[in-house]
Amino acid sequence: MQKQAFRLVSIVVLAQLFIVCAAVTRCIWSGNFECAGGKAQDHFALILTQSLALYAAEKGRNSRS
Repeated sequence: MQKQAFRLVSIVVLAQLFIVCAAVTRCIWSGNFECAGGKAQDHFALILTQSLALYAAEKGRNSRS
């Protein structure tokens, strides 16, 4: 069950990363460089935090096994 939950959260984080990257790419291609800052940085920070939490959880789970 834990492995399935870990995979689900991993998929969600990857989907978030894809969406943010697509939004930033669209902003850059349209020439609107202002929309690529600010909120995109916040979303990348959130994704990084989630990724590090996933890594720590997986590392802790493996060390207990």
